[in-house]
Amino acid sequence: MLSRFTVGFDYKNKVMYLAPNARYDEPFASDRSGLMLLRDGTAIAVYDVLPDGPAAAAGLKAGDRLIAIDRAAIGTHTLSEWRELLARTDAGKTLSIDYQRDGKKRNAKLVLKDLIPLHGPAR
Repeated sequence: MLSRFTVGFDYKNKVMYLAPNARYDEPFASDRSGLMLLRDGTAIAVYDVLPDGPAAAAGLKAGDRLIAIDRAAIGTHTLSEWRELLARTDAGKTLSIDYQRDGKKRNAKLVLKDLIPLHGPAR
């Protein structure tokens, strides 16, 4: 996000200045799931869920352990690659999420949506 701004610091007054630069209006991919994730062995742990976001609507909760996304085992990709997939997959697409909660395997249908505008505000 900061790459879209020229950053300046006034150390004496403890102020940071941000000025939009040439990259300001470029579209960018951001998470469309509402999941905050951490790698947990062969699974990915959900450490938080955005209230009113797609993951919350799908019934996912902090503490769940994701074991597959669209039938692909979590171990087939790095955490960074999964995050990229959740950002780059089109809004409106439904992903099948296999996860464990309290030792029981479950499934959720996660409908991705844009959570952050794809472009900066109009100038």
